[in-house]
Amino acid sequence: MTRTAQLFLRTAVVMLIAGVAIGAAGLVDLGWLAGSRRMAHAHVLLMGWLFNTVVEVAWWMFPRVPGTVAPAALVIAAWAALNGGLLLRNGYDLAGGGALAAPAAARCC
Repeated sequence: MTRTAQLFLRTAVVMLIAGVAIGAAGLVDLGWLAGSRRMAHAHVLLMGWLFNTVVEVAWWMFPRVPGTVAPAALVIAAWAALNGGLLLRNGYDLAGGGALAAPAAARCC
C-alpha cells in the first residue's frame, strides 16, 4: 500500500470515529442533533469516511498503466481539498450555522 493510500485510509478512520462521536452526542441529547448538526453528522460519515475509503481502495487496488506514476503532490492536493472543504463545512454546521438552522421564512424562494 502506498503512503498516499495510507493517508486516505487513516483519514477515513478518523472521520468514522468523528461521525460516531457526533452521533453519540446526538443520542445523549436528542435535541442537540437537530438541523445543521444532523447534516454535519451525515457529511462526516458519507463524505469523510465513505468517500475517503473509496478513494483509498481505488488508489491502492486499481491497476495502473505501465510506466506511469501519478505525482504524489497531486494526490495530496486532492486529499487536502476534499478534507479541508469537509472540515470547513462541518465546522460551520456544528457551530450552529448552515441552511437548515435558518428559519423557514428566510429559506423561502
